Amino acid sequence: MKCHKHLEENAVAACTRCWRPICHDCCSTVSGKMVCKERCEEDQIFTEQFNAIAQENAKVASRAAGTGMGLVLGTMLLLVCFFSLREAYSLNSYEMQVIAYIIGALGLSLDLIAVTTFFSKD
Repeated sequence: MKCHKHLEENAVAACTRCWRPICHDCCSTVSGKMVCKERCEEDQIFTEQFNAIAQENAKVASRAAGTGMGLVLGTMLLLVCFFSLREAYSLNSYEMQVIAYIIGALGLSLDLIAVTTFFSKD
């Protein structure tokens, strides 16, 4: 098979983007893929950069979603703690007060873990 541009040269590969046969002079390797210098090299570089940015954005979005869920659950536990304490003090129930404080501590811990996880670096 001959190169699509240099008809006297034998092709060493087919471009992985446009599938045209390419010789050694027309061939470029981008991220382990052989592409033609003429029209596909820049596209392949752009695709690689775009994919890297998209992967990083997906990590941030995932971390933000996890943080949001942690904050929501932690806040719900803090609200349960608040209303449980209010009820416990009105009934003078020591056991219920202890349970409410434990629930509050869990809620606060969950909030702190969620925020710390969001700001930690991978």
